Amino acid sequence: MIVPEGLPKGLRVLQVCTVPTWGGGEAHVLALSQALRARGVAVEVLCRRKGALWPRLRAAGVPARPGVGGLWALPRLCRAVRAGAEPVVHAHAGRDYWPALLAVRLAGRGRLVLTRHLRAPLPTHRLPGLWRSTVGRYVAVSEAIAEDLAGASGIPRDRLAVVPNGLEASQFERRARQPGAREALGLSGGAWVVACVGRLSPEKGQEDLVRALPALALRVPEAALVLVGDDAAPGKPYRARLAALADELGVVGRVAFAGHRDDVAELLAEADVAVLPSRSDAFPLILLEAMAQGCPVVATDAVSVMGREIGRDAALTVPAGDPTRLAAALAEVRGAPEAAARRAEAARKLVVERFAWDASVAALVAVYRAVLGEARR
Repeated sequence: MIVPEGLPKGLRVLQVCTVPTWGGGEAHVLALSQALRARGVAVEVLCRRKGALWPRLRAAGVPARPGVGGLWALPRLCRAVRAGAEPVVHAHAGRDYWPALLAVRLAGRGRLVLTRHLRAPLPTHRLPGLWRSTVGRYVAVSEAIAEDLAGASGIPRDRLAVVPNGLEASQFERRARQPGAREALGLSGGAWVVACVGRLSPEKGQEDLVRALPALALRVPEAALVLVGDDAAPGKPYRARLAALADELGVVGRVAFAGHRDDVAELLAEADVAVLPSRSDAFPLILLEAMAQGCPVVATDAVSVMGREIGRDAALTVPAGDPTRLAAALAEVRGAPEAAARRAEAARKLVVERFAWDASVAALVAVYRAVLGEARR
């Protein structure tokens, strides 16, 4: 295999992600591992054997090592760091930062890269010298996260890199609506479909969206909501809470729970608007996926890229935790379809021009090259 120009010869990358469930971060790890392997990089992923990422890695032919979360992962991580050429160790979830950091120190080799996918301070006040001397780069997926890391966490700017999420070329292909697809979701063919894709969890704000439905239904009688995603908690308490709330508000007939789906692009083709009602979020991949499909988007200001990387000409933004404003924004999309179409087209153009996956991979390879270069000086 020909190694692309500028790629360190013999580069080995150990990805670490022990999150047991499937979400945007895990999809990122899978796509990154595949892209690096296609570029001639030796890649391994340490993840949970019984987690959602493991079978997908195996199906894609990506080497995986079994691991567990927290400090229990340390012995296996140390062995992985010591095996083969000196690696770049790239951890993607907060639960894996400490084990990855300690493994690099105990193994006495490897260069550490941490990606931050969400807005929350890092515990750099604990053993600050260890963080300072061990972490080669902190990668933020948005400018807002980078500002948080530089401010609240005190990370020097020269240790920060902003690498936004991106989409693969196939994800830019627009899907067509299919006969019977809405009915298969439990929706009527004439429904005005509001799609919300993401893990069912309080921080994702689906409760605010359900609370917005009665007001939306008064303005848009044909409105229906499809919730795509699952509740990973034992017993699925949040899903049950949402179902009970829909019943209490008299909108149970307007809400469809689609569960986890792998055909997200096809589902977005059936939607009239995609909504991200998050109470806390950074740069969810579903935002780019909806934009790539030309689907109008409404999102809260808790999604850190709204109003920054994603401008007001591309999507409507509302305050987080405000069902009334959320209902009004959704009704605006329905009531002004030409304006919504213009925003959707601007959004699609933006994502095609600025959020291509190849550019994101190239930026991460540049990060790997930089930390390896620093180690050899």
